[in-house]
Amino acid sequence: MSTLKVLHIEDDERDAALIARHLSHAGYEIVSDRVDTAEAMTDALETRDWDVILCDYSMPQFNVLQALQLMKEIKLDLPFIIISGTIGEAAAVEAMRAGAHDYLMKDSLARLAPAIERERTEAANRRARRQAEEQLRLQSAAVQAAANSIAITDRAGRVVWTNPAFTQTTGYSFEEINGKNLRVLKSGKQDRAFYQDMWETILSGKVWHNTIINRRKDGTLNHQDLTITPIRDDDNTITHFIGIKQDITEKTRAQEALQASELRYRRLFESAKDGIIILDAGTGQIVDVNPYLIEMLGYDKEELIGKELWEIGFFKDVVASKQAFIELQSQGYIRYEDLPLKTHRGIVKQVEFVSNSYLAGRIRVIQCNIRDITERKLAEAALKESNKQLQQTLAELLGKSNEITAMTQQLWQASKLATVGELAASIAHELNNPLATISLKLETLAAQLSNDSDKLRSVNIVADEVERMGKLVGNLLQFSRRSHQQASTVNVSEEIDKSLELVEYHLRGNKIHVVRDYAKDVSTIQADRQQLRQVFLNLLTNASDAMDGGGTLTVTVAQANGVGIRRMVRIEFIDSGPGIEPADLEKTWDPFFTTKPEGKGTGLGLAICRRVIEEHRGSIAIESEIGRGTKIIIYLPATYGEEEGESTSFEATGIPMSSAKAFISDASKRNA
Repeated sequence: MSTLKVLHIEDDERDAALIARHLSHAGYEIVSDRVDTAEAMTDALETRDWDVILCDYSMPQFNVLQALQLMKEIKLDLPFIIISGTIGEAAAVEAMRAGAHDYLMKDSLARLAPAIERERTEAANRRARRQAEEQLRLQSAAVQAAANSIAITDRAGRVVWTNPAFTQTTGYSFEEINGKNLRVLKSGKQDRAFYQDMWETILSGKVWHNTIINRRKDGTLNHQDLTITPIRDDDNTITHFIGIKQDITEKTRAQEALQASELRYRRLFESAKDGIIILDAGTGQIVDVNPYLIEMLGYDKEELIGKELWEIGFFKDVVASKQAFIELQSQGYIRYEDLPLKTHRGIVKQVEFVSNSYLAGRIRVIQCNIRDITERKLAEAALKESNKQLQQTLAELLGKSNEITAMTQQLWQASKLATVGELAASIAHELNNPLATISLKLETLAAQLSNDSDKLRSVNIVADEVERMGKLVGNLLQFSRRSHQQASTVNVSEEIDKSLELVEYHLRGNKIHVVRDYAKDVSTIQADRQQLRQVFLNLLTNASDAMDGGGTLTVTVAQANGVGIRRMVRIEFIDSGPGIEPADLEKTWDPFFTTKPEGKGTGLGLAICRRVIEEHRGSIAIESEIGRGTKIIIYLPATYGEEEGESTSFEATGIPMSSAKAFISDASKRNA
């Protein structure tokens, strides 16, 4: 229920109460005040904001026209509705002309609520228009009064509006420049590429900013800081450009004069064979140093400029305090011979230090000349450099040693897996035929015992175990063989979704919420679709098993960078399970290792996943922390150099995993 604040101009309390009840039935919570005189109306308008004014046409002390006149005097725009039982059409028309917004008879109150809502909306629209008009007026005044030159052009660069500052800057009045292209201001100082860059930028919808030299109407040149901004219509189409120019001619001239002065100053400094420091005689701050001094002492210029002389470490023996500098100011000339001076590198030089004070224009400065009168201590420098090189060499040797250790570990692991694979293949082939025979005999025995439920139950138990052993044999065979893959272009996100559909019932039964986070425009990959789906199903099942009491499984797919310019697709399976013990995390590479309850997992699932991913020239890694869940991370190379949908066969390469994280796991309680 919305609140409606009603100012009721009515001399009859009963009529006012009747109207209030009607509005309450229409769904409003009424806050109202009843007045019947001009004084009471003025007081009510000054003490509270109202949503609507409802006014009887004629009262003994007050009437509609007087109320409307009062509204005009205090400049209030509120919905004003006349409610009367006696108003005639001519009187109603007169009241509407005087400012009333609507009128209705007291026996037609059904129209009241819609009329109030309509007039409230109209009043709000009027206020919004007034605010917009006021804002436009202020903006126009600000632009007109702006010190910067402003011009608006159409898409072709023809002028449609300028402010007074434009005329002051260019010499062209609006009447002279209106409709003309601003190329009339070109000075010829910018080449074609400059303007080509400008047009390409603004036509693409971007803001362009640069300095430019334009020619005034009188032929003189002026330097301007120019910003051009595209203006779009409601359809987001660029229709105009607004250019704002700040005249920086005087600033540019001052900079050019300063640069010329500095160039002359630099030439004098470069011709000197002594190091030179120029100090402000009043503050002791360094205002300039020459290149010879920088080369001699090894400090950057930025480290010296603005510092006071006694703040610089290598001068502490020369000017030990501000008091000593005051003495230097008063004497005007100081000379030190055989003065030890320490450079930035810590090398001690014997120098001759001479300073004198003089006027440079209107500014008094102190010039300090420093002449090197000793050779560098080459032996110390050479020893220091040798130690540095030795440290670098030791660091390189240590790095090589660590690299060799890591490569040895990888070779050992690869050899171990190869041996396990050969053993698994041999065992699987030996078990396959006996298991097939046992399975057939069990089917025959089950048919013969169809009437004996107890014995049939025992036979079925044996059959289930034989089936489990068959799956184990199948996993062993798949783990041991290097497959010849039939690859095609695969959308990773779609394959994950299909895999999720297959295990949807299992996930829902375990109360697992799945969050998909697929980046847009992820590249496709070349992969054996069946093998890839087997990997996804295995990882999804493992994640579900790791979250017995329910949880969240997050699957992400994103673009990633590989080695060099190779693009990769990054896939993550993140569960909220209990995590994996650090001791178990190291073992998850090993075939037959599992943390699942006995009879539930074979320990081959992740080993097979690893082989499939590596045969696709990818990598798989694991991150896990007790109490915080487990993350499986897969990198697969993005499609490169093949047409969309084209199938191709490739043999597995088994690339090394040295760049991947060295952990593969079945997540806590994991491994199919």
